[in-house]
Amino acid sequence: MAFLEVNHIDHAYGSKTVGLGGVSLQVEEGQIGCLMGPSGSGKTTVLSCIAGLEPIRAGSIVINSRQLSVADKTTPPEKRRIGMVFQDFALFPHLTVAGNIRFGMTKNGRTDTLNELCELCGLESLCEAYPHELSGGEQQRAALARALAAEPDVLLMDEPFSRLDEVLRERLAKQVRSILKSRRLTTLMVTHSQHEAFLIADVGGVINQGVVCQWDDIYNLYRRPQCAFVAEFVGDGSLLRGVLAADGGVDMEMGHLQGNTDGERIGCFLSAPGDAVQVLLRPDDIRLDESGMSAQVEERAFRGPTTLYALRLQSGGRVLSEWPSHFNFHLGDNVSVRAQVKDLVLFPAA
Repeated sequence: MAFLEVNHIDHAYGSKTVGLGGVSLQVEEGQIGCLMGPSGSGKTTVLSCIAGLEPIRAGSIVINSRQLSVADKTTPPEKRRIGMVFQDFALFPHLTVAGNIRFGMTKNGRTDTLNELCELCGLESLCEAYPHELSGGEQQRAALARALAAEPDVLLMDEPFSRLDEVLRERLAKQVRSILKSRRLTTLMVTHSQHEAFLIADVGGVINQGVVCQWDDIYNLYRRPQCAFVAEFVGDGSLLRGVLAADGGVDMEMGHLQGNTDGERIGCFLSAPGDAVQVLLRPDDIRLDESGMSAQVEERAFRGPTTLYALRLQSGGRVLSEWPSHFNFHLGDNVSVRAQVKDLVLFPAA
């Protein structure tokens, strides 16, 4: 049994038929999980149900073998041993950093616990500062320290980096992961950003319209998505049409691709060679090759050490590719490319 288990929960707001429909996920003790999805997909509702702020209509929520929510019974939030870090940090403006952390402490909290948390979260010199005197990153770390002060069994984080600029967001995501791992604190974070999930999470999932499409290792979400929605939501990529070949590979505009095909998953929706499919190609699957097919640079996004290119194929299809920035191709340039995949990921033709 996982430390945090959400088992087939349903939830509805008012007269709305379904807010969540059979959501399931599991986070092992000490793991960091991340639930991704577009706005309005149900991410924050899942957190609210786990925290006890919203009841569930079916299913169960279990933490450390304690059943906290079922259809007819909900343990109050204050008895769940759950910490929360909110999108706006929710620090008390009239309390210093130390005061905010003390507020989160259990009744037997000690001064050395305060000092330990300030050191752990890099707040030693800011204990007597007020929230309005802190930068966004400092406020985020203060909110995390306050949540840790309650010694929760599980930490929930609701888009904690969304108000920060991109550079600070990446740095803090790495710092927060280090802090959570040092405490072995089971954590579930929600975000609409797959980049944040890649930086911080061990496991994760994608939710859409109240349904978790896939819950898996972060690597598998990117490399072995189970549906086209997950494939397109998690990371850059393109879906191109092809035809299933007799050897289990696929024939398409960019040639015959074999890869390490997952025959069992292909067999669940394909019956025979000749079936039309969609082929997932990630940017690192498209290589420069003088003997490859011609494509034209249609868009480019400079990323410092690399540049992401959108390439238009002769048929009108489009693929993405990311190469070292010293190549420095320009809009309208023709390049020669080939596809080389390790994992051949196919979906039914649209």
